[in-house]
Amino acid sequence: MDIPEDVIEQYKKYKIILDPNKTIRFEPILADSYQGIGVGNLIFPFVKDIAKSFNKNCIILHGGVLTRNTRAVNYYLKQGFVKVGEYMNSEKNMTVDMMLKITK
Repeated sequence: MDIPEDVIEQYKKYKIILDPNKTIRFEPILADSYQGIGVGNLIFPFVKDIAKSFNKNCIILHGGVLTRNTRAVNYYLKQGFVKVGEYMNSEKNMTVDMMLKITK
């Protein structure tokens, strides 16, 4: 659940100050055979509940999402995430950072 300093610095480039005490990183992995059948929509409310139980009010994606992965980008937009910036990852792929503010 930690937010490393390099991630904090990256978000500063977007003019966003992350509070490591109130922010949680989310790194979803869902097997291809479970994608597109509603599993993610069923699971995500629990992710938000877990974040709230740790007194977090912001979720960011661990490592962002490849911009070419429009299916994933659209999924996160549907869940309420917003795009906050783009960068070239270490493998030279354009990646979008997204975040979700959690309301009580």
